[in-house]
Amino acid sequence: MDLDKSEYNQSINDNSQENDSEITRLQARLKVFADDKAQQLKELRKILSTLRSDKEKLTNKFTESEKNLEKTLDENKKLKDKISATSKNLDNYSAIQNENKVQLKQFEDKLKEKSYNQLVTDIKVKNGEISEFQNKSNELEEIIQLQKKMMNILRR
Repeated sequence: MDLDKSEYNQSINDNSQENDSEITRLQARLKVFADDKAQQLKELRKILSTLRSDKEKLTNKFTESEKNLEKTLDENKKLKDKISATSKNLDNYSAIQNENKVQLKQFEDKLKEKSYNQLVTDIKVKNGEISEFQNKSNELEEIIQLQKKMMNILRR
């Protein structure tokens, strides 16, 4: 039984050595794995820090963009109001322009009528002057005839 015990102890000793070497091998692998994970964790922390910084920058940009959007929307509303007012003014201008066209047409018609009346009056005056000139011409002719008669009488 001693032999069995010795074999048994040897077997336990061999198993123990195998287990120790397996443990050592697993510890080495675990250390490599832990070092890898520690390195990955370090890199992930750097990435997280970068992402947080980027998030802060983007949040600030977003806030600034929101403010700019509000300003732009306010300016847009003011411009729309101005366009609306201008459109109303344009409608008023069109109405005034139409009224002015009607008035201009009326003035043109009155001017044509007055011009026609003035022309007729001028023609009547000219005709009267011509008629008067013809009358004077006839009177002059009569005077000339009378002078001739008087000259004939005086010569006799």
